[in-house]
Parts: sequence; C-alpha cells; structure tokens
Amino acid sequence: MAFDTIPTHDWDANTTWQLISALTHNVLRQFQAATTATERKNSRKRTYRWVFESLRTFRYEVLNLPAKLARPAGRTELRIAASKNTQERILTILDTLPEAA
Repeated sequence: MAFDTIPTHDWDANTTWQLISALTHNVLRQFQAATTATERKNSRKRTYRWVFESLRTFRYEVLNLPAKLARPAGRTELRIAASKNTQERILTILDTLPEAA
C-alpha cells in the first residue's frame, strides 16, 4: 500500500500514512544509493543516476529472511538461512554502512 490506497476514512490518519510512505521511500532510496545501488550513465531519456530496487523487492530479498538466534559457546549469534548470493549481498551492505554513515 502506498499512495494508491486510502487506509482509513480519517483525514489525519491518511495524512500521516502519506508522510510515512514518502519518508520510507526516501530513506530506502538513500540507503540503496549509499550501499548497493549501481551507477549508470545519464542520457537524454534516463536522467537518473542510480539503479534502484522497489521496496517490495528489497524487503523480499534482504529484510524478510528466515533467521534464528543461536548461542554457541554462550555467545549470541544471528543465523540467517539465505542463499550464497543473498549472504554476499548482506555482507556488502554491512561493509559499506560505516562508509555511508
């Protein structure tokens, strides 16, 4: 759900929903630009510089992963059940986050 739906019949709630949707969009775009988005050359038709994923794709591939907390040798560890490509992508994000901040 984004701008194409109205979640409630209350004006204040809808306004808040719209602001949160816009904020989420901007935060995700900035996060992707700082970590995983690839650059492309500008042209007459394509004036945007980055290749972004949709929120749905990003959420499906990176955020909604099965995981469990384990305690091997008394140390808490998060184990993520993901493919090799997804694991490499997560490691790339974790490596570039300190530079982005």
